[in-house]
Amino acid sequence: CGRGRTSAVLVDEYRANVRAFDIDPDIVADAARLRPDIEFRVDDATKLEGYGDEAFDMVCFPFNGIDYIPNRSAREACYAGVARVLRQGGIFVYSSHNRRALLANKDARRIFRHNLWRLLTKADMLYEPGRMWALPLWHGTPEAEAAMLSKAGLEQVSVWSRRRGAPTDDPATAK
Repeated sequence: CGRGRTSAVLVDEYRANVRAFDIDPDIVADAARLRPDIEFRVDDATKLEGYGDEAFDMVCFPFNGIDYIPNRSAREACYAGVARVLRQGGIFVYSSHNRRALLANKDARRIFRHNLWRLLTKADMLYEPGRMWALPLWHGTPEAEAAMLSKAGLEQVSVWSRRRGAPTDDPATAK
């Protein structure tokens, strides 16, 4: 949930009953201080402990937060957990970096320079360089996402492509 921006919108605009979590206790404390009316807690998206089977109508993982999960097996564990806690017909909404969209990134040259070997070997995690650090982030393809979602028992309904400006149900066309 980070500091709760999306949680606040869901509560304020849609009157949703929100239970939000983040792995970072300091961020959860900030969120709870800013919005004491929302239930915030510390939890790990790769485990989803303490949530019952089919407990939610929707799971939302906004702002590419899912891309900070450190590797493919942990990401697959997250998807399996989401599949477990979603009710039949529930919706999983998330945003993620698309490896094919790297050329549209304003920092593409820096990203390529720091990741040439990873790009050539088709590694999932690429480093997003900052001024004093480089942060590993998932950069997959829509087809890889569809395969992992299917493995977890989730069905990919559509992919929103910023470049296309519209949703598509064909992951191969999402750029």
